[in-house]
Amino acid sequence: MEALNATFADLSAQTGFPADQLKYLACLLAAIPLSYIFRLLGPGRENAKHVLSIVISIFFCHFSLGEYSWIHSLVTAMISYTLLSILPHGIAHKAVFVFAMGYLSVGHIYRMYTDWSGWTLDFSGPQMILTIKLTTIAMDYYDGNRSKAEKEVMSPFQKEHRIERLPSMLEFFGYVYFFPGFLAGPAILFADYRAFITGAMFKVGARIRMGGVEFPGRVSPNPVVPSIIALGKAICVFPLLVLAGHFRPIDLALPSFIEAPVWEQIGRFYLHVSLMRTKYYFGWFLAESSCIASGFGYSGKDKRGNIKWDRAANAFPLAVEFAPNIRGITDNWNLGTATWLKHYIYLRFSDQRSMLPTIATYACSAFWHGFYPGYYLFFIASAFLTEASKEVRRKIRPLVMKDEVTPLYPQKYVYDVLGMVATSLTMNYIGLSFVILEWPPVYHVWKSTYFIGHVLLFATWFVVTYVIPARPRSAAPKKVA
Repeated sequence: MEALNATFADLSAQTGFPADQLKYLACLLAAIPLSYIFRLLGPGRENAKHVLSIVISIFFCHFSLGEYSWIHSLVTAMISYTLLSILPHGIAHKAVFVFAMGYLSVGHIYRMYTDWSGWTLDFSGPQMILTIKLTTIAMDYYDGNRSKAEKEVMSPFQKEHRIERLPSMLEFFGYVYFFPGFLAGPAILFADYRAFITGAMFKVGARIRMGGVEFPGRVSPNPVVPSIIALGKAICVFPLLVLAGHFRPIDLALPSFIEAPVWEQIGRFYLHVSLMRTKYYFGWFLAESSCIASGFGYSGKDKRGNIKWDRAANAFPLAVEFAPNIRGITDNWNLGTATWLKHYIYLRFSDQRSMLPTIATYACSAFWHGFYPGYYLFFIASAFLTEASKEVRRKIRPLVMKDEVTPLYPQKYVYDVLGMVATSLTMNYIGLSFVILEWPPVYHVWKSTYFIGHVLLFATWFVVTYVIPARPRSAAPKKVA
């Protein structure tokens, strides 16, 4: 291990990239060929797969995030499993949620104390993913043991992912430490993991031969090409990632920028914050490549019979960058986390028509990210942006639609273009707080623009919510037999 550390220290000196980031990148890349080996184990070797994942993830964590950093995930998972085992139904899932979020919060606070506003990689990144895994498996286990009457009114998503039997400890830890997505996500659901490990998600066909051993055909199709494509996407994003290092968001707080015209500042918001997202795209594409190589990325076939490999996709960059509304962003960004927030937070509220579920969801997201003021500034504004977007769709969109499914042109084009521009500019304006994090520089930058983004956002929200009346929905055209 000392020789490896020395090698990466030398590489850091030569390239200028921090050693911890180079180690992290090396682990993400190493996970790809290891995932191909993982797939070769074939069905019937579930225990071997669990053990292999546990060993690899612990090594990755120890090597790239600091010695014994894996202890945090081990302790959190062990206590969560114990809570699920001993606490009564109706209490266990709540206890796991409070414990997992509480442990993560302590980690965030410790990081703020020891490395304020720093970007040094540590255990908190994988711990965020683990928190989603632990809380979702707890809720799915709760759903699986609800009364018959309650099960009948569950959503299709809940019925698909409910767990009636607590997994063995080895299977549980195999899920926790599933190495293709341990470092960078996505946060996968236990029902999907179990179906993948056992081969249940794959079509049962003729017996096949892998690695000189014959198995039933419960394995994924050949993942080489789609895995390489995902890796290629990461390679394409890498130059933008390097470029982002020259456009740091904190530079927007420099006097030379604050004194610039407002229109120039808004343009720089767009450039700096957009480039910051490339580091997430890069890491997620590498993790997606690993998941696909293991076979987990398989998601069935489309209507034409073509194989789909998007189960492990965590973002669709073009859909995010050119989204016509806020929903277009949340549906295509950090999908593992979005699934958690939607199905395990937002939809658990009985009435989605009020603003409470939206506020609670964004509050949970902010709490999950940490305690820097910038997170809360961002998510509070995002809640109002989401509600404004809902009202615009409900009250303004009917003006450019002939009926529910038939748009009016060119009105609909204008509506979509204006929505895309407004969404992009607003998200990059409020997103500044998410990447700078600290209150003083964010405040001074926004103040220099006269808080134009906030004024327009809250004015729009107020007008579309309380001034513009709701329009009756047009019925969709009936099909004639």
